[in-house]
Amino acid sequence: GLGRFTPEEVGPVTVQAPNGVIDVLVADEAEAVRVARQYLSYFQGRVPYWEATDPIGLRHLVPENRRRVYDTKRALELIADRDSIL
Repeated sequence: GLGRFTPEEVGPVTVQAPNGVIDVLVADEAEAVRVARQYLSYFQGRVPYWEATDPIGLRHLVPENRRRVYDTKRALELIADRDSIL
């Protein structure tokens, strides 16, 4: 419904990444393959070994006033299994 556009018509990465169009920005194709494999590994089912982070850091990360800004990505890293946030 939006038509056909060449990559040059869409805009460069320097414009699209800050706009939130690109979820994961990588340096090259090798890193893109690594990140894609990491993402697909999330759907492999149960794994025999995993490691949790120490959630005590959340105590100082999330402010008492919920309207204040805080690093949500860091909060997710402290809640989820180690190295499982993409």
